[in-house]
Amino acid sequence: MHHIPKKRLSQNFLIDANISRKIVHASHLLPDDTVLEIGCGQGALTREILGKVHRVYGVEFDHQLYSALKQELKDQKHFTLFEADFLEFDFDQLVISGRKFKVIGNLPYHISSPIIFKLIDHRDRIDTATIMLQKEVALRLVSEPSSKDYGILSVFCQYFAVCKKMFDIPPTAFFPRPKVDSSIVQLTFKETPPPVSDFDTFKRVVKRSFNQRRKMLRNSLSAFLGKKSIDFNLQLRPEQLSVDEFIRLTDLLYQEAPCVKSQK
Repeated sequence: MHHIPKKRLSQNFLIDANISRKIVHASHLLPDDTVLEIGCGQGALTREILGKVHRVYGVEFDHQLYSALKQELKDQKHFTLFEADFLEFDFDQLVISGRKFKVIGNLPYHISSPIIFKLIDHRDRIDTATIMLQKEVALRLVSEPSSKDYGILSVFCQYFAVCKKMFDIPPTAFFPRPKVDSSIVQLTFKETPPPVSDFDTFKRVVKRSFNQRRKMLRNSLSAFLGKKSIDFNLQLRPEQLSVDEFIRLTDLLYQEAPCVKSQK
């Protein structure tokens, strides 16, 4: 398939067949699975997925790539390709009866975070998401407290999913070669996220804390606390708190600091 990569769409096509097979293998596909592929591109992953599962849906934004792949795979009865911006894509177009589907994709790096949050928003439909990301973003998803990569994305993703970095991919596996390394991360969405007194408050506490990550919590959260004191070590900085500790902090603030409710 001849196609000039578009820089504005972060197009770096996977050209290493061994890597394609490795990604699909890491997805642990079963014969009765349904797969949604994000950004089919030139079809490197699509061809590996086809024949291994019950049905494959693909979403491709680039009209030229969409047309070429649709023509090439027109005889594949269990493959449906949508021409769409994934961030605007309506999951109700997928015909899936009572089962969760698996997501696989080489994400456009310039919109990877919004895509991740969209997957989180639709987690009740998704079993696992095996996605290729810029290595820097992958490290943020899987990092643990007290590391420089730990932040808002880490807390939110780990609240909703078990996040695991599978392996790294060198620039030589792509055309054109990106200037960064890539990684495969697998998100396994939890059936039930940990209980928290108020999720909107949880989001605001996490964001407010990390927006001033060099400050102690007693300073970054002063607007929530007012003159109240809570049974929590507020001399810590946000990167020192685990997801469970952020939940506990949220519960204490919601229950004991009325200011936090009034700021909704």
